Amino acid sequence: MPVFGLRILLGIALGFVASGPCKGPAQKRDRPLPRSVAEYPHAADRFLVLVRQQLAAEDPLQAEQQILCEGERMSRTLGDREAAERIRSALDTAYRRKKDSVALPGISRALAGHALGTEGHVCDSLIAAADSVDPIVPVRQRTP
Repeated sequence: MPVFGLRILLGIALGFVASGPCKGPAQKRDRPLPRSVAEYPHAADRFLVLVRQQLAAEDPLQAEQQILCEGERMSRTLGDREAAERIRSALDTAYRRKKDSVALPGISRALAGHALGTEGHVCDSLIAAADSVDPIVPVRQRTP
């Protein structure tokens, strides 16, 4: 996924979350689940963990780079459109508590003025490390 698209997606998601987190149970889904959920049910798990860790990270900038690279890893496995949908779904549940919304402006300030990306070899070592401990692999479907 191009870094610009991922940054916009994350920015929009953070804006939605910051404007109204923790208002009660999730609403009914307007969209069907992404098609990759059945084949890759855990593809967004690591992404979600990284987003949650960023809330308490000493260096939100480093955490952001890991998040961007995880989004790139998902795109390589699932494709750009499917990865974007899975990221959108993960961000719907990432910020669960009211104190999470308090941390978001601090993260935004820490990221302001910095240019991060996934181009070239920026993510190679992070993706390799993630693949070695938590590969994105399809689940085996039961045969009837």
